[in-house]
Amino acid sequence: MGSYNGKVYNTPEEAEEYVKETIKAHPVVLFTKRFSPYCYKATSAFKSINVQYEEILLSGRSDCQIIQDVLLKMTGARTVPRVFVHENCIGGGNETSALNKEGKLKKLVDKEEDAPKEEPAQENQASTEQQEEAKPAEEQTSEEKPKEEQAEDQKPAEEQKADEAQEAEATQEDQKEQTAQE
Repeated sequence: MGSYNGKVYNTPEEAEEYVKETIKAHPVVLFTKRFSPYCYKATSAFKSINVQYEEILLSGRSDCQIIQDVLLKMTGARTVPRVFVHENCIGGGNETSALNKEGKLKKLVDKEEDAPKEEPAQENQASTEQQEEAKPAEEQTSEEKPKEEQAEDQKPAEEQKADEAQEAEATQEDQKEQTAQE
């Protein structure tokens, strides 16, 4: 298995700029890790509806933890995958798969592509909704939180522990891989 040879982001500010630019530049972006069944679920969902996506593989990257911290700040979760459609986080593998099974994933991707682009003057005026989304997750009421975060809050404790255990295992695998490469 090869190591990551691209640009490394050493500060949270650099990583945040990279993540935001990547999300803005591509209609669909997935932050993933190797060997994750949840990441496989998400990529399979997009492949099944013939939607191209930008995949940012975090495995083997020395800046993996920094990028995941940025994703935590932006979405309320640092687990992978973190899936973005038209700059909005729709959640992880389970949420993406569920949207696909309900026939909503393709519509979500297509909806934004067909929508007219806002004028630059409108972009400078933040709507109340955008201001609410900008609040840190811990300050948002359940009505203000994005649907994927509400679902995350309502996950059974066992499922949350399983997600955390899977994340810890993937991180350990990445660390072993890095150590073996050095």
